[in-house]
Amino acid sequence: MKHTNCHRRLFGNTLFAKDAAHSLTKQSTLGYDAISLDWTVDPVKTREQVDPNITLQGNSDPQDMYKTPKKSAL
Repeated sequence: MKHTNCHRRLFGNTLFAKDAAHSLTKQSTLGYDAISLDWTVDPVKTREQVDPNITLQGNSDPQDMYKTPKKSAL
């Protein structure tokens, strides 16, 4: 299926670029609706670098899946 602006309005596009935190500003200019962050990226600093109309998604430490609910709330 050819990507068109019509399809983009129906479905959001998320960019996940592994080990590319150094280029978040550039990533935000590529036309995606959301940028997926790995757990090593500071979401507050990222928000300062990225257009406010782009959704930031992710940023969970994989080790959190193994914590008890009480410990993960800390």
